[in-house]
Amino acid sequence: MLLHNVRVPKDNLLSKYVKVSNTGDIQVIGDARVAHGTISCAVPKIYAQAIIIAARYSFFRKQFRDQKKQ
Repeated sequence: MLLHNVRVPKDNLLSKYVKVSNTGDIQVIGDARVAHGTISCAVPKIYAQAIIIAARYSFFRKQFRDQKKQ
């Protein structure tokens, strides 16, 4: 998603590892590598589920009717 000229309230920011002050100063909190570790553990499972769903869908899907059966 790309957003241009959009203001997001501070309360709605996903700021677990970064804090933004009222003046716009950024302060890094904690270790960002923790988030990368979580992503690297969760993403393969999600991709595997997506591949299984896509394979099952494509196996049973018929795009055109058979000419003989109609």
